[in-house]
Amino acid sequence: MIRTLNPLKVLTLILLLLSIVYIAEMTNLSVQGYEIQSLQKDLQEVRQDQTYLNMLIAQSGSINYLRDTDFVKDEMIASEFQFIAGDTALVQR
Repeated sequence: MIRTLNPLKVLTLILLLLSIVYIAEMTNLSVQGYEIQSLQKDLQEVRQDQTYLNMLIAQSGSINYLRDTDFVKDEMIASEFQFIAGDTALVQR
């Protein structure tokens, strides 16, 4: 007794399996799209932070900032130096 397969049932089974695979792949693709969007948002925030930090670095190295710091204000002004004898290597306040 050899039993033959009904072609309509085989075609329906194949169509059902392909539908399941399609739905699974589309779900996976949408999840990846969400992850990419989230990572792009994180990258933009990191770039903004980097720009801000670069601005702070540049500002802290500027002459105006350095001139206004307490360390530089406590230093002696060049016009206050008094040179001893003719040797410019010896200086006193």
